[in-house]
Amino acid sequence: STSSAISSTSFPSSSSSTSSSSSTSSSSSTSSSSSTSSSSQEDASQWRTWAWGGSCDRPVPEDWQPPLQTRWTRGAELWYLGIPSAGIRPFRELRASDMPSKSAENRLGDYRSVFVRGEKFLHSVSKTRRVPQVLLRSAKRPRDSCNSLQELRDAIAVLQPLIWQAACKGKTNQSSVSHLKVATLGKRLRGKAGTSVCLAAVEAVEEDAKERKAEPSAKRRKTKS
Repeated sequence: STSSAISSTSFPSSSSSTSSSSSTSSSSSTSSSSSTSSSSQEDASQWRTWAWGGSCDRPVPEDWQPPLQTRWTRGAELWYLGIPSAGIRPFRELRASDMPSKSAENRLGDYRSVFVRGEKFLHSVSKTRRVPQVLLRSAKRPRDSCNSLQELRDAIAVLQPLIWQAACKGKTNQSSVSHLKVATLGKRLRGKAGTSVCLAAVEAVEEDAKERKAEPSAKRRKTKS
């Protein structure tokens, strides 16, 4: 066992221990540094850049537009994970100035209306719902997007109440919520109307949390009676 292995280990003297510790620290520091460097190089090489409009480091091609007629769940995947096969980084890292046309800028605006609002919602409900910490960080740093499909699924699950409220605003049937398009949600979650939808969704989540918390107490009272 681990405890017996530790107890049977003969430890070196203080000086050799210090030497060993410093060399171990040095090697682990070097190893950590090299692995971090390697990791950052991999991240840097994953995303491509294109030359157009007087710049050599555009994050999207000159004729590119964000896909819009897509379900919001697929939109979440593009927002957090990007399109690795095409070398296009997560959409949450893209800015209007990166877009090659007004049409592309408007399309990205719909993504931002949905998912920037969604991220504000995630922050608001993070006290009552489990939200992956990576989703609560700023998108200004490249590694602050989802690192796995599981984190993406968690994000989609927590976003459901917000999408449901947006669907109710448009009187969409519950069975059709998963089919809502980014373009449709972008219109419903924009501006003051989007703010009211978000507040209603937060209230619904908090109310659900209160009900869940009250259930065990009600069961205990029934058991006693």
